[in-house]
Amino acid sequence: MIDLILPYLKTFMISMIPFLESRFSIPIGHLSYGLSITQAALISSLGGVMVAAFGTLLFSKIVSFAEKRIPFLHRILQKLIRKTHDTHFKKFRVMGEVVLVFFIAAPLPGTGVYTAVIVSYLLGLRFWNSFTILSLGVMLQCAVVGFILKTGVNFWDLLFV
Repeated sequence: MIDLILPYLKTFMISMIPFLESRFSIPIGHLSYGLSITQAALISSLGGVMVAAFGTLLFSKIVSFAEKRIPFLHRILQKLIRKTHDTHFKKFRVMGEVVLVFFIAAPLPGTGVYTAVIVSYLLGLRFWNSFTILSLGVMLQCAVVGFILKTGVNFWDLLFV
């Protein structure tokens, strides 16, 4: 019984590791653990959606906790939040939600749900709005990675040729 669940659990756990996420969990789930691409993508999207939910809920609480304990950090964060909000909020309101979805969906280093949680916090998005955007981005990222894996497209050839 455990042997049947273990590939799913490993794929799920890899999908929640920062900077790896579904970019690695889908290929590893398919190529190493023998899951179908669809199974690996669904399990990875569940992991990413969980990160989106807990990240959105907990990040502001972690920042608040840190600000109370370290006054210097409070001043830096308030300045950063104010600058980010003043500089980018109007642009974000126009088409930022779509951009944030595609930012998560791009299977490139430095993009993904963890970075998007920070961006959504800095832009002051409310929980449900942020969670919806992040979840859509995660699902689209899983679809993109699954498509690349299924078709065998060499992503770097598409970018540099």
